[in-house]
Amino acid sequence: MKNYVSYRDIVVSSVMGHSIEFKKGVPTPCPPTMHAELIAMGIMPEEPMVEEPVDEATQAPQDPVAYEAAVFAAFDKIVLRNTREDFTGTGVPHLGPMEKALGWKIDSKARDALYKKWTLEHSAK
Repeated sequence: MKNYVSYRDIVVSSVMGHSIEFKKGVPTPCPPTMHAELIAMGIMPEEPMVEEPVDEATQAPQDPVAYEAAVFAAFDKIVLRNTREDFTGTGVPHLGPMEKALGWKIDSKARDALYKKWTLEHSAK
């Protein structure tokens, strides 16, 4: 739990069911689930937020063409390997093997849309 400091006396009732009383200038411990709500109300963390350094190697390409090409290459690799555990019950590659092949996280919606496109392109060959 992090401490947050309010600029005024206030009681914050969270949508997560927490209710915390803040006294002006007094650090108060709060659960991480309340972070966004507290920031929106102007209640700031006691210690400044430290941004994690971004590792460019684990970032998805910003160019849509490069992104699609990388995901298609991962599909090629996983389908060629053809290991049963790599696929869901509906025949789509699991996110774990996809992320391992890509080197970054991919969400299921992007995977599903691109897998459909990849399947259509490969069935035409």
